[in-house]
Amino acid sequence: MLNVNSSNTMPKHWAWVGSIVGLLLGLLVFAPAQWLAHSIAFISKHQLTFQNVEGTVWNGSAQTVMSTGVGATQEMVLPERLHWRLVPQWNASIQLFLKHDCCMSQPMLLTIKPLLQSVQFAIDDHQSRWPATWLQALGAPWNTVAPSGWLAVNTKQLQFSMSSQSFNMTGDATIDLQSLGSRLTTINPLGSYQLQVHGGHTPTVELSTLEGVLQLEGQGEWLGQRFRFNGEAKASAGNEDALFNLLGVLGQRRGSTSILKLG
Repeated sequence: MLNVNSSNTMPKHWAWVGSIVGLLLGLLVFAPAQWLAHSIAFISKHQLTFQNVEGTVWNGSAQTVMSTGVGATQEMVLPERLHWRLVPQWNASIQLFLKHDCCMSQPMLLTIKPLLQSVQFAIDDHQSRWPATWLQALGAPWNTVAPSGWLAVNTKQLQFSMSSQSFNMTGDATIDLQSLGSRLTTINPLGSYQLQVHGGHTPTVELSTLEGVLQLEGQGEWLGQRFRFNGEAKASAGNEDALFNLLGVLGQRRGSTSILKLG
């Protein structure tokens, strides 16, 4: 009798197991995109959030919003939508395809691979163009400067890894600040500028002026997880008065020059 009862209950047990496994797989495959939106907000401390979310964690879209964080009084919403597609790989990495209707002519591929003590990110060679107004969401001094113009991003063989103690990078990235303007001056545009990022044993950053009445230059580097930058901003001859307020916001004044310093 005991053997008969045991054999009769086995199919029921497997049915329950199958139902639970099927439910978990269903939740995994069809997990709503809102779950991803909550995760992004938590990781970024609400500096990056998604609105009007559609789709699933694996394939969805949303409007992108940036702010200074919880309780922020100002938010910057990019026009149109961000689309994403997550594709797990057999080597434990994840391929993330990103396409923004406003700013990317082609999708960007980001490969994320967890390592023993760090996470590695690799970006395919990529070009995109973003409105500079979005920088206001980063807080001071950008919200006071209220920049206008465009940020053209170009990456080449860019890879970086991060851990609790280090930051490593290979490859290069170039950001062109095109026709940069500000509400703090009547001169518009102020000029165009280039930020070059070079990977290596000590990743470096170089800021230079391509053209314009506002002259910007500087150098920076990553030491471990710490980033340090030193530079200066000054007005070209004859434009000192028109740029007086802007230079006071950009950095500490030393005569007709403002000192740019981070870290």
